[in-house]
Amino acid sequence: MEMSRDAILRLLQELDEWMELEDCPPVNWVVCGGAALGLQELQDRPTRDVDVLGRWDQTLLNVASIEAFPDAMLSCIRRVASN
Repeated sequence: MEMSRDAILRLLQELDEWMELEDCPPVNWVVCGGAALGLQELQDRPTRDVDVLGRWDQTLLNVASIEAFPDAMLSCIRRVASN
């Protein structure tokens, strides 16, 4: 399924809502690829996914790798992805 900017925003909003319900801590993901370009309105081409490069580490001021998503976060991602 290809997603427009509006569709990506709706999915991210839904993910945020599930994260709140599951008491997941806020995340500072660094997104790249077509979704990032679309969200910044730099490109108007649909994409199939949201590529997460890593997380922003405020203390180091750089991108840190994500070894694994916590189980609660994975559950929220799966719920949104299944719709």
